[in-house]
Amino acid sequence: MAKSTKKSPKQNEPDNNSQQLRSPSLVEYGFRAATLDSSIFPAFRSKAELVLHSLGSVAATGLSLAIWVQYSGNSPLPTGGLNSIYPVLVSFSTVMVGWMMWAFVAKAICNMMGSEIDFRSSMRSIGIAYSPGVFLVFGSIPLIGSYLFLIISVWLMATVTRAIASANNVTLVKAIIPGFLGWLMSWILLMGWMVIYPFALV
Repeated sequence: MAKSTKKSPKQNEPDNNSQQLRSPSLVEYGFRAATLDSSIFPAFRSKAELVLHSLGSVAATGLSLAIWVQYSGNSPLPTGGLNSIYPVLVSFSTVMVGWMMWAFVAKAICNMMGSEIDFRSSMRSIGIAYSPGVFLVFGSIPLIGSYLFLIISVWLMATVTRAIASANNVTLVKAIIPGFLGWLMSWILLMGWMVIYPFALV
């Protein structure tokens, strides 16, 4: 009787498919968003479970802004008691409110352009695009900090505008309208009124 030459399957063979289906981490998503990789934003629009990545990106930006506020300005902020926590809480909450404001502006304008995106999807898509905000900590560097803050702010507007265009399937030219208006309202007016004027320019 001829022996069978068929090899038995390996019991401990790694599952390559499961490795290929591994979801990118927050750092990977944040890096791709910061480098204007438009391919990630449709996933954030359609997958509700990615909201934690968006929240993490915005939270990191809020903490970075709080650190910038703590170590910038012409006079030092109080370092003891509740007075030292107040600027941090205001900075963090301002970024969170600005995120929701920007998402609503983008949703409203893009809906008028024909997009059917809802508010939560808009928040997820825009939230991950906040990733350049983690570099706001370098805004506290003496002499060049103000210039770095401006560059990072413009960079963040560019990433969010790219997110709006990709998530809503509109041209980049059309996305500039909600991108700039949302940036002006949430990042310039709101932040200037709540954070920069009372804390960073003291």
